[in-house]
Amino acid sequence: MKPELWKLTLAGDGAPLIVAFNAKGIAPGRFSPYRALQNVGCSILYLNCEADSWYLDIWDDVLRKIQETKDALRPSRVLYTGFSMGAYASLRAHCVDPDAMSLSFSPEFKTGVPLMFAQWRPKHSIEDCLAEFTGDRMEIIFGRYEVCDAHYYARSLELGLTPRLMPWVHATMPLLISMGVFNALIDQMLDDRPLLLPFECTDAPEARHLYDLFSSYFYNRPYVGPEFDVVNHIWNLSRARVAALAGDFELAQAFVEKARLDWLAAPGRDIMPDEREANEELIKQFKDWLAPNVRR
Repeated sequence: MKPELWKLTLAGDGAPLIVAFNAKGIAPGRFSPYRALQNVGCSILYLNCEADSWYLDIWDDVLRKIQETKDALRPSRVLYTGFSMGAYASLRAHCVDPDAMSLSFSPEFKTGVPLMFAQWRPKHSIEDCLAEFTGDRMEIIFGRYEVCDAHYYARSLELGLTPRLMPWVHATMPLLISMGVFNALIDQMLDDRPLLLPFECTDAPEARHLYDLFSSYFYNRPYVGPEFDVVNHIWNLSRARVAALAGDFELAQAFVEKARLDWLAAPGRDIMPDEREANEELIKQFKDWLAPNVRR
């Protein structure tokens, strides 16, 4: 593995090893979450990739570097972690190393799925590995107010996993780092304690409905539930996506606009201004994607 794609910081002999995978958009030679992991008392192997390629077939080199590090350090525990694209990598690594643990934030399980963040990547999937996983502790955290996260939250339930749902958007790990609780979560994992998140993490019915609504497109299962017309921007973004996949871009654009109005009208959003901005940006991305396709 090229030297600019990995960095190892050492703790004492036999200390736990954290393997941290970069999220998208971080240039080789830089690593994340670098600062957040500086004081956790663990050896840390930071891994980056070229051209945001965790989703690609580079895993022989990745797994070789991990095994080489484990053989040299003989850590007491191994914990894989990552956010978004890095979370896909942390889950993939954990499936290969079931005696380890993983703490993954907002992963996508498949690539090449229309309108997801990894839609332009060649098609890969870790769903079969996740469905068959019987190893040690695998913690996955999603953001409730993000269409992609809500979808994969519901999908992970169907795969037999036990995900958690934060009242936030896709940037779950960055928020927890900014709140100063990310290190505490690492400690709780390594000590085999329950995760104590700073939010009430409850199930979200819109996540399950969103998954059902998309299943006929993504998993070849016909949708038999009701249509939804409620004041909930997640539902309306999901309806926009279904309309777009069906080729009705004008209807999709109408749903996106309804989602924007629903978001602005939703109660309690003023307590999380960053969340508001993130959802406005998400809605803008939907509109920008649809604009060239709208029939005139």
